[in-house]
Amino acid sequence: MIKTGFGVSITVLAFSLAVIAFMNVALSQYRAAAIADITLPDYSTITSSIHR
Repeated sequence: MIKTGFGVSITVLAFSLAVIAFMNVALSQYRAAAIADITLPDYSTITSSIHR
């Protein structure tokens, strides 16, 4: 890894941008599915299948 403060700030900035982009894609897919009235597999269905 780059030891300089500039390199660290660039790395943190790139990482935060990647996280924001990932969240943006996930939220847009969830919103599109909600508009189309499609039920996405969520944690409640996964846990309910485990409890059975």
